[in-house]
Amino acid sequence: VGEQVAAGADGVKLFTGAIVGRPVGVLPMPLDVAKAAAAEAHRLGKPVFAHPSNLAGLNVAMDSGVDILAHTTPDNGLEWTPDLVARLKAHKLALIPTLVPREKMPSAMTMGVLAMQTAGMAGPALGGVLVATIGVAGSFAPDMISGRGFMAIAMVTFARWKPIWSLLAACLLGYFESLQIQLQMSQQAIPKSLLIALPYVATLLVLVFSGKGAKAPQSLGEPYRGMR
Repeated sequence: VGEQVAAGADGVKLFTGAIVGRPVGVLPMPLDVAKAAAAEAHRLGKPVFAHPSNLAGLNVAMDSGVDILAHTTPDNGLEWTPDLVARLKAHKLALIPTLVPREKMPSAMTMGVLAMQTAGMAGPALGGVLVATIGVAGSFAPDMISGRGFMAIAMVTFARWKPIWSLLAACLLGYFESLQIQLQMSQQAIPKSLLIALPYVATLLVLVFSGKGAKAPQSLGEPYRGMR
């Protein structure tokens, strides 16, 4: 806390309910840690915010002396009880609400949960396919991915975040990846390093000629936290 304030922070935010994924889900911050952090921030004259995530994180925020809740707790759409609201008032805990139109709540929750479930199943599967494909020769080497993550970003940008176009972009760059392997075997006069660079050069050219004017989705990079 002291280092953050010394670096110019105007306040301190505690993740009293940290989203850590399955099987834990939300991990509450230890109460003694939260109390110590809040006390130090108050000693330095700074307000303390909390990211509660669920009821357990909310209890830690209240009991540790947090000043402001950064948002409400989704808890699958359950409303706060009058007793809980009374406790918040008793602790003089301010709240920054995040509003969602009521008519959009079911669809928003459904889409968000479906997206997370799909990503949770597809991500490891596709990652396994990639490693199996790259390591098809039966060997493994450090850094075998070799910057292909940046190529993936380029493909999505080229495709304007559309799934079908992303698939076509992946096929295009996959062709250049295969081409450089074939050329290494057939064109011994060309330096190997230049041939290895072929997919990356193709990626740069794709970004130069197609990346202009590409507008990313407004919610890109914002984690889905359910209803607030």
